[in-house]
Amino acid sequence: MLYARNFHAMFDAGHLTLGVPGHDRPHGHTFSVVVGIEGPMLAEDGGVRRVARSDGTQERLDAICAELDGRDLDAMMPGSFPVPEVIATWFLERLPDVDFVEITMGWRKEVGWARRTKR
Repeated sequence: MLYARNFHAMFDAGHLTLGVPGHDRPHGHTFSVVVGIEGPMLAEDGGVRRVARSDGTQERLDAICAELDGRDLDAMMPGSFPVPEVIATWFLERLPDVDFVEITMGWRKEVGWARRTKR
């Protein structure tokens, strides 16, 4: 039987959206990141149980979000348009052992959302 474990982190970052009316100046968003790992449940000493392959995932996710926090996404992801789909793919490349990444990006009254799965 497979079990799922999700990890969550957030960061604030900015970018420039050329050619989009009202967004053609630097502006920022708050991003919520959820990554998930599926695997068998492992029992460890002391009765602690965890999903296989999940060791260190939260720490690695936190480190990546800290790297992006307060930064310019155009500089961090050159040559791409930093929308949720691109950012989710960027996270998958840096967390090769996770099974999926979900990115939620909020601004004003709208929300952008994307999910990228390895399979």
